[in-house]
Amino acid sequence: MNSKLERKKVAIPTYPIGKAEPLPLFFEKRPYQGASGKLYPIPYVTNFSDEKVDVEYDTIILENDYIKVDLLPEIGGKINRAYDKTSDYDFIYYNKVIKPAMVGLAGPWVSGGIEFNWPQHHRPTTFMPVNAEVGENGKEKFAYMGEIDYFHNMKGMVKVSVDDDHSYIKAEITVYNGTPEAHPFMWWANLAVEINDDYKTVFPPDVECVNDHDRRAVLNWPVAKGVYNTARPFDYGEGTDIHTFSAVKVPCSFLISKGQSDAEFVSGYDVKKQCGVVTVANHHIAPGKKLWTWGDSKFGAKWCDNLTDDGSRYIELMTGCYTDNQPDFTWIAPYETKTFEQYWYPIKAIGEAKEANKEAACNLERTDDGIFVGVYSTSARKKCRVTVKDDSGIIFEKVTDICPKNAYTENVNCKINGIPEIIVTDENGEVIVSYKEYQRGNKEMVEPRLPAKRPEDIETVEELYLNGSHLVQYKHFAYKPEDYFMEGLRRDPGDIRCNKAMGEYHLTRGNFDLAIEYYTRAIKRMTIRNFNPYDTEAYYNRALAYFYKGDLKQAYDDAYVSIWSYPQRCPGYYLLAKIDALRGDKKSAIELLKLSLQTNTNHLWGKYILGILTGDETIEKTILENDPLFFSGLETE
Repeated sequence: MNSKLERKKVAIPTYPIGKAEPLPLFFEKRPYQGASGKLYPIPYVTNFSDEKVDVEYDTIILENDYIKVDLLPEIGGKINRAYDKTSDYDFIYYNKVIKPAMVGLAGPWVSGGIEFNWPQHHRPTTFMPVNAEVGENGKEKFAYMGEIDYFHNMKGMVKVSVDDDHSYIKAEITVYNGTPEAHPFMWWANLAVEINDDYKTVFPPDVECVNDHDRRAVLNWPVAKGVYNTARPFDYGEGTDIHTFSAVKVPCSFLISKGQSDAEFVSGYDVKKQCGVVTVANHHIAPGKKLWTWGDSKFGAKWCDNLTDDGSRYIELMTGCYTDNQPDFTWIAPYETKTFEQYWYPIKAIGEAKEANKEAACNLERTDDGIFVGVYSTSARKKCRVTVKDDSGIIFEKVTDICPKNAYTENVNCKINGIPEIIVTDENGEVIVSYKEYQRGNKEMVEPRLPAKRPEDIETVEELYLNGSHLVQYKHFAYKPEDYFMEGLRRDPGDIRCNKAMGEYHLTRGNFDLAIEYYTRAIKRMTIRNFNPYDTEAYYNRALAYFYKGDLKQAYDDAYVSIWSYPQRCPGYYLLAKIDALRGDKKSAIELLKLSLQTNTNHLWGKYILGILTGDETIEKTILENDPLFFSGLETE
């Protein structure tokens, strides 16, 4: 069995976009996907052609005996098609035309495929080219696609691969903050699936409630009751099964909050075609699970028509890494690298998955006569043992071969005593996948998140700080976080948290003298009893402010204090190395860079500069082995 890699031009019917607006646009208080819709310095496009023409796109094709995958680096680095060769089925939505509509942050957006969204949702550069490189490693064929983001100069990159032996698409994601400041970001893989009236959204069985963006509203899952008070409120009455597409009539998002599911998957299943898709990720890293639909209505159909020509309709099944909501962001520290994985694969014949991992998916359903079991394996396995148990013991067992071409299904005639369970093991006795029927009713509903109070109505300085920091992390489009910090300082001028927050506010805006003033107040309070504080972030950030001002002595002194605490060792030593390099002390700069890298071996900028200063050409080779796109569009600080 051989996987294949091909890169070529492929003609796709396209409605071209016009030229970007000639002047930069500075939107203020513009909402976008619940967060700030600020655009600059990304060009804004508002003109779309009504004439369809064939356009040749740079296309990367990954293929094996089971699946064929098309990637489009020229349109945001998306997966455009994923085709199950064994079932003649597109397990992600294959939109056969590039037909943009005004959905994206910068204007054009297209439906279909898998869109990798970062550092916010939707991806700001979703309709712009990204850098791409291809390669192979033994049985694996892969493509790297990535970019430097326009807002914070961070690196986002995905390695998409297909190997000889598996029917899954594997995505290895790297997010690298190559800047001296911390930034908020999110990562959501936006999987689109083509649907019909009987298409099922399959959340894990332990999901008992879902919520809207920002947790503004909460609803039972899968049988919804009452009014879902979102931007488009809808009354689901005494009980509506909303995991069926046709039951949802208005545009809706249904998200799962962190802690509400221990499962690793989200799935969709086409009952008519008996085919579907599974997406898998480590739920500790990727708690985000989401369904988005335009709704089964004339409005929803019209929006789908805006985005395609063949009358096809779709929903989106998303998985979020380091986030469980939109627009909830997480933090990435200076020079930090985060890496994580996501998988997608087709399933067939087994019905709605009850459990799934990257190796297999299984189903266990009660029937009138007993139990239905189904198992799909992402690789060919000999002599698998399928065991069904209940409270009385083993009620069914069979040894069988399972592979992506032929899923295993069985209707077992039996009486069930208690809670049934399926266990699938390989020929060595190792468990591939298992599921024990989930008993509902054991979880508390998620509490809706209430809007923030006005600063003057908040009781404590701590809560003022927490509300302000949430607005910073949330990138809120309307509320001003500084209002909360300043109210906290009005009550307690020396408060460490609010002074640090105001220091960061002014540091990011280039008001270095004001930043220094606020950091100094924070440091004064921190050192009221001891000059060796547990948290030295204020020293590091004040060092940055002095550095940007050109006061290298003060920056050097503060940076050296900052490295006394572990979280600041990497950025602190790196700043010290930069200062010594500017002073011409190459020997000291090299030693300080090595100390920075002792704390953070994935600090690629540190490695690169160390290679330059030492003349060690092997360092550059090592960097490119981990990141083939390192030199593609990367700008210095």
